[in-house]
Amino acid sequence: MTHNALVNGHCVAFAQDDACLVEPHFLPGEPAGFAPDARALWALLQQVEGWHCMLADAALACVLGPLIEQDWGKSVRYYADVLFEMGQPITHSLSAVRVLTQADLPLLLATPALSTLTEMQHHALLTAGLQTGVVVDDQLVALANVDSPTGYFAEIGVVTAEAYRKCGYATAAASLIVQQLLSHSRIPLWSCGESNIASISTAHKLGFVERDRRLYVIPTKSDHR
Repeated sequence: MTHNALVNGHCVAFAQDDACLVEPHFLPGEPAGFAPDARALWALLQQVEGWHCMLADAALACVLGPLIEQDWGKSVRYYADVLFEMGQPITHSLSAVRVLTQADLPLLLATPALSTLTEMQHHALLTAGLQTGVVVDDQLVALANVDSPTGYFAEIGVVTAEAYRKCGYATAAASLIVQQLLSHSRIPLWSCGESNIASISTAHKLGFVERDRRLYVIPTKSDHR
């Protein structure tokens, strides 16, 4: 997701020496950090305003955390972000789920609770056939799409209106996106927080397998900046 946001210009990036921070527009205050040395990353992070947590490789995060505690006198906690890659795809289909088209753009724009993408971003995904969903009584009630697609990799995101959950819509919509991606020789990816049991379950239902875990480094208070 971070790589795609950087390539597509959907982020703010900071760099100093060998350290880099990438903050996607859709995750304000949650930059991802990259550096061979935690001290270099910490030096850069202290110059960035408004962040409340930072995502990094687990080994880097476990060194960064004590540096924050030492310099700020605050404790930190860690929260894992689970990364999945596609194993053997498992198809789930429902008659109500379909690939969305440009004709559905007004529905997408009228449903901010399901998506905060701009009209231009929706247009690009619809053109590529990378948005699927369910429309009930002229309302979009479930949506699956790809976050900042680029190159061969594409991370899937899915959301369902609360009143329509547990109907299989999310799994079927995501399954259709997987089929679309594979038909265009792209590699589907999935990620979610370690406590998001519903998302982890959906990933397994689709045939995703866990590949790695990164860690969020979260200071005990967010008033440090």
